[in-house]
Amino acid sequence: MIKRLYIDNYKSLVNFELPLQELTLLLGPNGVGKTCVLDVIFALRRLLSGEAKVADANAFPTPTLTRWQKRDIQVIEVDVVLEDDELRYRFELEHERPPKRARILLERLESNGKPLFEFKLGEVHLYRDNHSEGPRYSADWAESALARVPSRQDNTRLTRFLEFFHKVIVCGLYPASFQTESSAMDAMLHRDAHNIAAWYQHCVLDRQDLVSDFLDVLRE
Repeated sequence: MIKRLYIDNYKSLVNFELPLQELTLLLGPNGVGKTCVLDVIFALRRLLSGEAKVADANAFPTPTLTRWQKRDIQVIEVDVVLEDDELRYRFELEHERPPKRARILLERLESNGKPLFEFKLGEVHLYRDNHSEGPRYSADWAESALARVPSRQDNTRLTRFLEFFHKVIVCGLYPASFQTESSAMDAMLHRDAHNIAAWYQHCVLDRQDLVSDFLDVLRE
């Protein structure tokens, strides 16, 4: 589960830290940042799934910088607990305005302060599950280098973290926007869930053993 979220210089959130429990309720008047929290988690899901570059509209485009600041660096940090493993993911994003471009300065995954992955200034440094050093190579600053790391026998902790974020769902259910028919499957549920039929076909219908449990959860 996601245990903690830190957001700096994103829309209305500056140096913002949110501890999370298994069930967390966000309350407050309009404009205080409740939707921003969900937008960040949704953007992280797209980024870590390799479905978006950092400057894409549903990721971290330049207009998401806090308007009353002149700083061009965004920082996002998330703590995730998977079984007995506590993992921290952090990335620092630099924007160039104009022409509204962005690049990742730092992307890091660690466990208890020890590295599992680092992408810094265009160079990836891999580590094994026991934190011993692995290979180095160059990568694209405009997207998550972590999302492109293939699964291996010696990076199961990194792989488990990516698999967790692949399963994260962030959406607001607006039935009026639902597309009732699907001509293709879609692995990701959109923010307004308009593609719920395509997502359901991809995630559930091909796994008949999951249908009953899924419907029970949906009813609840």
